[in-house]
Amino acid sequence: MHRFGWSSFVGVVLCAASSIVVVASVTAPAAADDRLDQQLSNTDTNHDKRIDQTEYRRRMVEVFYLADDNKDGLLVIEELREQEPVSDEAFANADKNHDGKLSMQEFISIG
Repeated sequence: MHRFGWSSFVGVVLCAASSIVVVASVTAPAAADDRLDQQLSNTDTNHDKRIDQTEYRRRMVEVFYLADDNKDGLLVIEELREQEPVSDEAFANADKNHDGKLSMQEFISIG
């Protein structure tokens, strides 16, 4: 299964601000760099080394469906934690209606 962790979700958001490459190369171990490079390559479908809004949205929808183990159209923190550690605070910040689940819209709006 292709894994795209919570910190990588934030990484894609940061990529839109052109800072993720620097952050990743400074703070991520080599294996994480390789995984991040692959994730960015998967997201950058036109290979222009930029993540535009269309590419970002397409990837976030894809990641949402990959993480939604029970296919109910909502993500709970446990589903996200299967991908990568997620803090209660980060999840709560993304959960705008405070129902303990992330809708597609809440998930795409992370950042």
